[in-house]
Amino acid sequence: MLPDWLQWLNYLLWPVVVLSILLVFWLLLFRTIANWIAAPFSGLLAEQLEARLTGATPPDVGVFGIMKDIPRIMKREWQKLALVSAARHRAVAALLYSRRWADGSPGTLVPVQRMDAGDSIL
Repeated sequence: MLPDWLQWLNYLLWPVVVLSILLVFWLLLFRTIANWIAAPFSGLLAEQLEARLTGATPPDVGVFGIMKDIPRIMKREWQKLALVSAARHRAVAALLYSRRWADGSPGTLVPVQRMDAGDSIL
């Protein structure tokens, strides 16, 4: 895709592209794990804030109260994680499988160049 006199730049661009993609995936994974760990405490914080804003008496949350709620909270977090994960997998599959070749044959999971076609699908 680059002119002949810029082919040396190809050796610099590919590592930058690969590292950028890996960085994005790592950041998304880190954010997901951090949110999953912080979710039980976010719920408790929201209860305390709502009680203060409405003027109601805040629920008595001690160490034992938190320990009692952890199984329920973790079960709910696993349910949310499964729901979001399934939705993401369906969206990615729909995007990958919806691509069709110019002649109407079904698409593939990865963009590959057909031998009988002159140019790639990209």
